Amino acid sequence: MSKSNQAFPRNENNPILPWIIIFSILLVICSGILVYLLREHEDASKGVDYSLSLSADAGFDCDFSEAQRLFPFEDGLMKLTSNRISFLTLSGNETFSIDVSMQAPFLDQSGAYFVVADQGGFAFALFNKDGPIYQNYLDSKISCVAVSDNGMVAIIAEEKDSFGSVCIIDRSGNLVAKWSSRESGYPISLSFSPDNSLINIGLVDTNRSQIKPSIKQLYIPDDLTKDSIYEYAYYAPQSASIMPQMVWLDNDRFLVAGIESIESVIDQNIQPIETQFANIIYIMPAHDNICVVYSDGIGQTYKASFLNSSLEITNTIDLGNQVKAFSSYGDHILFAVDNRLLYYNVRKHNVDTSLNIDEEVIRISLRDKKKSTIVTATGVREISF
Repeated sequence: MSKSNQAFPRNENNPILPWIIIFSILLVICSGILVYLLREHEDASKGVDYSLSLSADAGFDCDFSEAQRLFPFEDGLMKLTSNRISFLTLSGNETFSIDVSMQAPFLDQSGAYFVVADQGGFAFALFNKDGPIYQNYLDSKISCVAVSDNGMVAIIAEEKDSFGSVCIIDRSGNLVAKWSSRESGYPISLSFSPDNSLINIGLVDTNRSQIKPSIKQLYIPDDLTKDSIYEYAYYAPQSASIMPQMVWLDNDRFLVAGIESIESVIDQNIQPIETQFANIIYIMPAHDNICVVYSDGIGQTYKASFLNSSLEITNTIDLGNQVKAFSSYGDHILFAVDNRLLYYNVRKHNVDTSLNIDEEVIRISLRDKKKSTIVTATGVREISF
């Protein structure tokens, strides 16, 4: 047999070949997954032009459950849990804390004061950034709390044989006055005047054929050791809906708002303003204006309209589909809307800065014209504008 014509037998049981085929298939699959992930990352990052964590002047990371307990206050944060209240710096360091027993702590803050109360419970406590001022208790269940910028606290509480009571607490934690609502309906909201001489009590009477809102005013003397708090005025809006929001224009004039209407109290007369809004979310003072956050109906995008001292609209801006938080300081308002931050100049009627951001905003606080504290789902960020 010629050597050249000799046929070499094939190895039909090559052990390497199946592994090469499997590896090739896996490589193709992994390549496809990688391409998909890259495309998803590219799509997710489209429009994001500002990383909060990378651009922050200060801050710290935390998880979502921790972030929900954090509330911007002064140059730091108050942390609220059912058994502890503490103050944190913007680096996350704790400077003071007290033990409490509250099932549902909620808060209000004004100026240098921060009050925490137990909704449906009896405990409340007043703080400034240096620490607790007092901790005290009522003998009735608490439903609402407010603090003035001079440290006076007002609390709506349940009361037997009435629709509810409003307790006024001085800066030392002493009960100095108690007003009971026996004819005007349930107290639902509180608002101190800018000079702290008056407090508005929002009321609603549901025992009639239609809902009847009203406002009771109490006068708070400067020296409570010499004079007592007394009833000052009463106003009955024309609206037949609950009107829990109250915003002061100055020490004598204020607005009261429900979901569909705003009424003004000027020269001790109350009447609806001419401008109508379909779905009011919030009203707040800003510079010499009042900002009204609203939509034109359920499912519609949100807007912000600005009313001047004559209660006429001077400008309206489109916000977006979801208003997450907002805060005002001087002539600026910072809005967190959808995935954006809008830094609006009220005086100039324009958006100074609009940033698409990469974190879910929970709360914001505009501390001065340039600095803001932002609590997100992944941490706390101090941002300068």
